[in-house]
Amino acid sequence: ATTRLATSLDLVGWFALLAIFEIESYWLRRGSSRAVAGALHILRLGCLALIANTFFIYFREMMQIGEAAALISQQALCDLNFETSYFLFNQTYSAITAANCAALPGSLPIIQLAEFGTYTNTEGLAIASLQAWASLIESGVWIIYATALTVIVVLRQRAHSMTALEPLLAMTCRASIAIIFCCAASWAYHGHYLYTWDSCLWIAGFTIIETNLSQWRKAL
Repeated sequence: ATTRLATSLDLVGWFALLAIFEIESYWLRRGSSRAVAGALHILRLGCLALIANTFFIYFREMMQIGEAAALISQQALCDLNFETSYFLFNQTYSAITAANCAALPGSLPIIQLAEFGTYTNTEGLAIASLQAWASLIESGVWIIYATALTVIVVLRQRAHSMTALEPLLAMTCRASIAIIFCCAASWAYHGHYLYTWDSCLWIAGFTIIETNLSQWRKAL
């Protein structure tokens, strides 16, 4: 439930942040009052706080995967309370029942995750670890990207000219997008194409923002 709430808040934060950047990139070419700019910066801080919360949720989940412990025997899986026990493999939770408890684990050993009532095997743990790292890295890199883009906007608003710092910030944005693409590719590799598509849509949205900023720079 905590993860679902964090994901919902994360979406709210990113949609709001995207709208803020779009407003700023539009107003940059037409001028805006300091009051409006200040209000947008305050809203942006709130959005980044929501996004940062998701990053820490992903970090906690990654740490929980590191706390996994192997069960003594396969029979132990069939001795569980079937009403609250699930087998995790590649983001899919399958209910453990008396009918499937012997065949479900596949390769041994059977591993108990820190998440209550959740079990997997060696391959499932490896996939879960990779996906936890991908989520954490992608979330962190998106924060870096948003921060770099924010600094670019602030520099344009205050200096009204291109500064020496902007090329470095632009390189940071490009490197961030490359890393995000790698994370998106890892999801596609494991068959989660919707996650990959989602990342590509967000990249496209922020690419539009960067295009608007580039047009402003050419007008300076």
